[in-house]
Amino acid sequence: MTLIGFGSGRSPGLTTTVHALALAWPQDRRALIAELDPDGGSLAARHAIPPDPGLVSLAAAGRRGLSPQQVLRHCQQLADRTPVLVGPTSPDRAGSALATLGGQLDGALGALSQFDVLADCGRLDGRSPTLRLLGACRCVLLVVEPTVEGVAHLASRLPGLRLPAGRHALICIGDRPYRAAEVARALDLPLLGVMAWDPKGAAALAEGHPERRGPLLRSAAALAASLLDQLPSDGPATPPDTPARPAPPSAVMTTAMEPVPPGDDDQRPAWR
Repeated sequence: MTLIGFGSGRSPGLTTTVHALALAWPQDRRALIAELDPDGGSLAARHAIPPDPGLVSLAAAGRRGLSPQQVLRHCQQLADRTPVLVGPTSPDRAGSALATLGGQLDGALGALSQFDVLADCGRLDGRSPTLRLLGACRCVLLVVEPTVEGVAHLASRLPGLRLPAGRHALICIGDRPYRAAEVARALDLPLLGVMAWDPKGAAALAEGHPERRGPLLRSAAALAASLLDQLPSDGPATPPDTPARPAPPSAVMTTAMEPVPPGDDDQRPAWR
């Protein structure tokens, strides 16, 4: 149906965000998670499922060609019935599988007629093996923590990314200590919305018992609806062999970001 890429400047909260979106996806469509993080995946370990079938077995099977049907044969289901192509925990195995699949992967994932594919591409930089796939996505969503460190990490990576022009946006995990609109302005990126900062909901999701009415999944449902409503027209962002226009340099304008007044929630632990 459509291929949507996700990445970050540093990874905390990215996989949880993608999983929550997939689970909250509208009922008239189905979402499949493709765990393509070259630093290694976490869903298999987090949900106590085997790493195979998954990305590594798909790479072995797809050496002579890759079809959408082959992709589905190497997918599993999480306990909450979310379909997923799991990545290995080992960065070496993940990088090797992505290198073996090469340019075949974006075409096969994009051709899945019964699923919207949410591709978790992990931390992004100019050397990421998933840049070609991101160039073929209808939309690329960058996930960031609204902190000075979170903004700095993402800003430092933006100039080296080949983001599809007019097809990328920002998701903030919570709105403390800085408001999402200020973070988006500092990064010079359009804002899709805010994923609720909900440690309890994130823990329940990781344990396979998602809180359907909790803040995490409620915000995920709103983001999913907004995303699908704003998706660009059909077709890849750029032809597969045409480099996308590099993103302009983005300054970390911390002086333009005013922290939300202190409160009890300022002493929060790191997002899992």
